[in-house]
Amino acid sequence: MRLLKRMTGFTILELMITIAIIAVLVGIALPYYNDYIMRGKLSEAFSNLSDAQNRMEQYYQDNRSYGPDAATCGIPPSRLQAAKFFTFTCTPTCTGSSCQGYTYTANGINGMDNFQFTVNEAGTKATLHVAPGWTGQGANCWVTTKGGC
Repeated sequence: MRLLKRMTGFTILELMITIAIIAVLVGIALPYYNDYIMRGKLSEAFSNLSDAQNRMEQYYQDNRSYGPDAATCGIPPSRLQAAKFFTFTCTPTCTGSSCQGYTYTANGINGMDNFQFTVNEAGTKATLHVAPGWTGQGANCWVTTKGGC
């Protein structure tokens, strides 16, 4: 008498269904994950701009003027926390030898190229540019999510 063994394992159909389910889950999760990572990188700009604003106000209290040097405005960007995704520049607003205003700008680099944020001596925050698919460009706030401020 012949003994029949029962075959074990998965059929090709079962494997294909499993792969399809995984593909759907990845298709849903990946865009959310990418937005999450991008929002995390934005915090580098916000923390450094806030730090620059505080340092600029301390400089102003000591000197009764912001620095006239366009590269630093009194506080060189090199004194800010090391940044991987943004570069920082300062533009003073001067009348004669007196500089009573500034605009500190964060420009995105390394995958954050589309983002540009500013803050000035009055504490006005602005978003000048955002990534494609994001809203809030031109807003008087720092865009922190894909949906705006």
